[in-house]
Amino acid sequence: MKKTLKNILKFAMIPALVYTLGSCEKQKTLKINNSTYDIHAQEIIQTKSSFLEDDTIKIGVVSDIEGAIQNAQVSAKKLQKEKVDVLIISGDCYENESIRRNPLYPNSTNNLEEMIAGIKPYAEIGALVLIIPGNHEKKDIYKKAINKLKEDYPNVFDIKNKSVDLKDFNIVGMGGYHDSRFMDSEGFLLEKGDYEKALNSLQKFQNQNEPTIFVTHSPPKSNSKIDYVHGAGNVGDSEIEKIMNNKSLDKIVNVHGHIHEGGRNVAKYKSGVALNVASITSYMNQKGVNTPLLIIKDNDIQYKEL
Repeated sequence: MKKTLKNILKFAMIPALVYTLGSCEKQKTLKINNSTYDIHAQEIIQTKSSFLEDDTIKIGVVSDIEGAIQNAQVSAKKLQKEKVDVLIISGDCYENESIRRNPLYPNSTNNLEEMIAGIKPYAEIGALVLIIPGNHEKKDIYKKAINKLKEDYPNVFDIKNKSVDLKDFNIVGMGGYHDSRFMDSEGFLLEKGDYEKALNSLQKFQNQNEPTIFVTHSPPKSNSKIDYVHGAGNVGDSEIEKIMNNKSLDKIVNVHGHIHEGGRNVAKYKSGVALNVASITSYMNQKGVNTPLLIIKDNDIQYKEL
């Protein structure tokens, strides 16, 4: 399966990991493969890129792992074979039994271990791994899991409310969910300031004239399949829809999950497109393990399902 977004967005192994302290206590330098990054509290800046050594940038995007550890291993092997440069996980990193008990994974109880086990296959690829929370994550478990993963995999980063300035493209993360009825009571409820910060970050990158990947868990509100639920209609986030239709933005690719049955569908907005990448589980997902790949080459972005 391969879709080209050419007329909408025109533009495209375990590594040695080395840290050195920068001039600021909160800044450090990270080297992954032959790329170098300055790590700040709210931003990751790529100072040297090896992405275009093969003339192609490959970005793996997965979502809604939700306890499907074996599926994560299968998905990660596909992405490793593609030699992805960046890997994005757009939320629901474990199955939270306080929200629902997925009939496919009835033994889901240790959420901390489950989140670590679900992300580990992707971390082992060695690429830059960028993660946001969805509606399943509790704040303490999410943060503990990220910190635990970073002990063995310093290429793993939480990008909730953070931006990533890369050579030839950029990434803005906005983790969490907008409706408290369908999330953990101790989770990441989106507030007005989260949307404002995301919009400001997206606008900041506009002068670079490069594509920006906007990572959310919920889809934007639409009249398409990306956020359609039988019996409920289109349930996407209207505030994300406003961002995607903001006239000041261009070349935006929103990648999201959450609505499993809407996976592999694309919707158009004034600023670009939204791509539902959910889910690697089989729950409410007849198409099976979703493993999308974004390919940037020759000033064009292509979407390919592995």
